Amino acid sequence: MSYFKYLLLLSTLCSLVLLTNCGEDSDDPVAEDTIDPIIGSWVLTNEEWTGSEANPNSLRSCFLKSDHGKPNKWNITTTKATQKIWKCWKGGPGAGKMPFGNWPITYKETWTNLGNNKYEFNGDEGSYKPYSLEFSSDLSSMIVIWFEGEYAETWTRQ
Repeated sequence: MSYFKYLLLLSTLCSLVLLTNCGEDSDDPVAEDTIDPIIGSWVLTNEEWTGSEANPNSLRSCFLKSDHGKPNKWNITTTKATQKIWKCWKGGPGAGKMPFGNWPITYKETWTNLGNNKYEFNGDEGSYKPYSLEFSSDLSSMIVIWFEGEYAETWTRQ
């Protein structure tokens, strides 16, 4: 009988030792484990001129169903970003048609999260930072404003 009590006590002690959590018990994600919301495959769904002056450029991104080009695509991984860009004429008789050239133009870049929804992209064309970048609450879309608020692009996660 004492052997049985000794075995029960020993098994209880072993269970306590093995099942006790020695680490921190926190539900807060660790920064290194957090996936940046910009990572993913994006397609351009809208582009809007928001500057105070008339758009000085006669080209815009192709995103309308009637455009001859395809919507811009932006694939962003943990370290790299690849943009495929198609441009169409903004107005006039060629509206929605693509100018002569080799389309799409592909930009390969690296990127850095600077904090507070600020990002920097570096590639063959140099370094650039969007003026602002805001994600929707469900992270299914983002609005990128370029060049001191001159135009806004809406990107939708694929």
